[in-house]
Amino acid sequence: MNIYQTQSEWDQTNQSLCNLFGVDYTPSIVEQPTVQEITTGTSAFAGRNHSEASKEAISENMSKWLKENPRVYTPERLKKMSDSHKGQVPWSKGLPMRGETKAKLRARGLEQHLKNGSPMLGRKHSEETKAKIRAKRALQKTIRNQYSPES
Repeated sequence: MNIYQTQSEWDQTNQSLCNLFGVDYTPSIVEQPTVQEITTGTSAFAGRNHSEASKEAISENMSKWLKENPRVYTPERLKKMSDSHKGQVPWSKGLPMRGETKAKLRARGLEQHLKNGSPMLGRKHSEETKAKIRAKRALQKTIRNQYSPES
């Protein structure tokens, strides 16, 4: 079963797509793909590559289109997008990490630490940050004292 009624509809669709991307179109002898070919990826273009000229034309037209339609987000839009993602659980949360992956991450972290020194090297905490650290440590100490067995 073909999704186009006639070969000419198939050619018209290809012609309009090629015009959209600025590529020359010549009707081919390839017949239109069937629904099965499209859904299984075995259509006429499957396994083929665009020519260099075709790639260049597509790249130019996409660049032109992106310049005319830039993706500029207002602060309100960014806030809305951020809020929509709050509370989402990452797909990888809870997946166990293999030992060799952990070892690679450890080695990379150690390498960065030895190469660049401490992440705080040459930096100082602000007075506000120091006050926050003091307050948190005092709270932790209080909690620890409340729940520790008396001697």
